[in-house]
Amino acid sequence: MSRITERVVAERGQLLTQAFTPTSPIRLPELLRGRGNVLRDVLDAARTEAMHIVLYGDRGVGKTSLAYVAGALLQRPPSTQQSPQLGVLFASCSSSDDYSTLWRAVFSDVITAERTRAMGFTGDDATVGTGNLQIPLESLRTPAQVHQIARSLAGPLLIIIDEFDRLPGEETRTLMADTIKLFADRATNATIMIVGVADSVAELLQAHQSIGRNLQEIHVPLMSENELREIVEKGWTAARMTWAEGVSRKVARLARGYPNYAHMLARETGRAALNRQDDGILDLDVQEAINGMVEGPALGLRTDYERGVDSPQPENLFRQVLLACALAEKDALGRFAAADVRAPLRAITGRNYYDIPHFQSHLTKFCQSPRNILKQSGAPRSYRYRFVDPRMIPYVILKGAADNLTTLEQALR
Repeated sequence: MSRITERVVAERGQLLTQAFTPTSPIRLPELLRGRGNVLRDVLDAARTEAMHIVLYGDRGVGKTSLAYVAGALLQRPPSTQQSPQLGVLFASCSSSDDYSTLWRAVFSDVITAERTRAMGFTGDDATVGTGNLQIPLESLRTPAQVHQIARSLAGPLLIIIDEFDRLPGEETRTLMADTIKLFADRATNATIMIVGVADSVAELLQAHQSIGRNLQEIHVPLMSENELREIVEKGWTAARMTWAEGVSRKVARLARGYPNYAHMLARETGRAALNRQDDGILDLDVQEAINGMVEGPALGLRTDYERGVDSPQPENLFRQVLLACALAEKDALGRFAAADVRAPLRAITGRNYYDIPHFQSHLTKFCQSPRNILKQSGAPRSYRYRFVDPRMIPYVILKGAADNLTTLEQALR
């Protein structure tokens, strides 16, 4: 590890920016790290006749990236002339959408010519339509009308509908289930992939029992530490930087399963090294990266955090209790009990006499407006708690490390 010139610093900085993209989804298969099993499930389902897909999981786990990459891989030219090239249509939902506006967005970019330029993700020509649309887009109000347009396009098609959880009401979800059933029953040469934030498919789709055999439910879990290390190390390698032993593991651990945190931490840690005019990343750069990240706007959670811990009492424990909640042992659904908060809170405060009565009121207030940072489930005396936005967990831990509420070693446990 040696000092480098300003020119090299600038070059390495540009490479870091290209290697790590925490605020935008990955679109090219060559840039996706990890997720091999989930991606394989998506591709297998998309290639299965009359099968449709629901891709679901927590916010920030990389669902959109998986959808983009799957679309790009499926759209690549087939190995045989007998197999037609797949066309990809993409729409992202908003809270103002309904069934009609959603499908208008799906089909709005279709130019009904024999060859349509750059549809989907690869930038290559893809056959997506021949002739004229059978009905105007303004009339898209029923599954039958949607099916009529899809059938008029030269297939096969992959229709990706992202952020489906943002759609209001149950009517659109019911109509979407009807649409999937119709596409499956008619063996339409198109696959619908619904992508959204949810704990289960039932939260996203008012599904008919009869479409169960035609619906592949694919859960996107948090990434493993090894997958996150792959993101970090391959990105640093692409940026022509080196790192001390154990540094990549620390960055991966602090990301707590979230690829966007891994991207941002790795990028900011690399920048911290470059600020020292060094292309070798050290432990001290990790702490410097943490300090800069939690004070910046990029993570988008600072306002929610400050509202969650705000109190007029100077000696309040809201920051410490919330940090203990983030560090608490959790079950497979991300839930924890009040008893799980006790040990980390004692470690944070150094006060071994703290017990549940000292912080139970804090947990209750975290579940109430205006804090709304936790949600409670279960019955009295056996309540379980969960972060409303699970991405807050790594942020709270990083903020605790930046504010010296906990040590970096404790944050890594």
